[in-house]
Amino acid sequence: MSSAYITHARFTEHELPRHPESPARMRAIWQELERSGLAARMLQLTPSPVSEESILRAHDAAYLSTLKRIAQQYAQQTVMLDQDTWLAPGSLEVARLA
Repeated sequence: MSSAYITHARFTEHELPRHPESPARMRAIWQELERSGLAARMLQLTPSPVSEESILRAHDAAYLSTLKRIAQQYAQQTVMLDQDTWLAPGSLEVARLA
């Protein structure tokens, strides 16, 4: 049986300084997979952006609409949605890859 490793370089673009979910954490995972030899033993896949239809299978349409509105209104800013969730420029595009 094979294991797949799905990641994208754009995942490092979703950043809020001093937040635990940071590009440094993602890079550390990538480096450890390479160092340990696991990356070479796994099927490496690069995701494509998912459709809005796919997103709506997991998220409410009103929620997605709110995110789009906030992203458009604050296109060049980072907006805190709650204590752990933020929306930065490009976050919606990166989320479509995740």
